[in-house]
Amino acid sequence: MVVQWKFQRGVRRGFLVPVQHNTEKNIEQATTAGIALLDKGKVAQAIEAVCKPLDKVGPATATAILAPLAADGAVPFFSDELCEVVTGTRDYTPARLHACIAYLQKKCSALNRLREGGGEEWTPERLQQAMWAYGHTHCHGDAGAGAYEGGVRKRAGGPANDDGRAGRAGKRSKGE
Repeated sequence: MVVQWKFQRGVRRGFLVPVQHNTEKNIEQATTAGIALLDKGKVAQAIEAVCKPLDKVGPATATAILAPLAADGAVPFFSDELCEVVTGTRDYTPARLHACIAYLQKKCSALNRLREGGGEEWTPERLQQAMWAYGHTHCHGDAGAGAYEGGVRKRAGGPANDDGRAGRAGKRSKGE
């Protein structure tokens, strides 16, 4: 179910059948282990606990599972838009995810200093949601079916990276 939801938000990849081979028991065990680590503030270990025992489940799917369970918003969904804006690629590796989390934490700290006590606190997940919305409305047109054709995202430029370069699509890894 999580993988089907994830495909509705991003580019569909051809591994739904192998993902469905994971047993309900294995999924429950991996998720329980991930949640236990998340409750201890061990985000990286929680993501690994979900990925490692499950076939074709990488960091993006693990964050899709864990993000809504992180009460403090510390786990952002590793969306296409987040990966592209922060890393300039769609390389869904744990190292890229951790770079994205560090980037979001830094930006959230800066945004929270500007809040002056008003409004909701910025968290990595909340900022990722804003980046996803921006990517769909400003970079890819309407967020509906027209944003993707034949499983390939239409590109019309992208948000600028810290160095001013436009975000760009890169190669995709096999795990996500």
